[in-house]
Amino acid sequence: YIGESKEINKNFMNGYREIRKPKKEEEELYSLFFCIRHLHIICGVSKSVNIIGHNITGFNHSLDKYKKIAYEAGTNAGLI
Repeated sequence: YIGESKEINKNFMNGYREIRKPKKEEEELYSLFFCIRHLHIICGVSKSVNIIGHNITGFNHSLDKYKKIAYEAGTNAGLI
């Protein structure tokens, strides 16, 4: 979840592991998955700004928050 404590994702994954044990290869790709997910979110937000002139949270055209989130995810995935 964006803007929430990192604990929420950790707790989600712990609960998920109780239902299904992911393969080692899957776990190794989580950081990349989160990076791709955040880039997808940025694309969606920027697309809505281009279409309707503002994003869903109002008239703030700054994508700095999303850039920071994607940068962190890219760093965690070893891409940056």
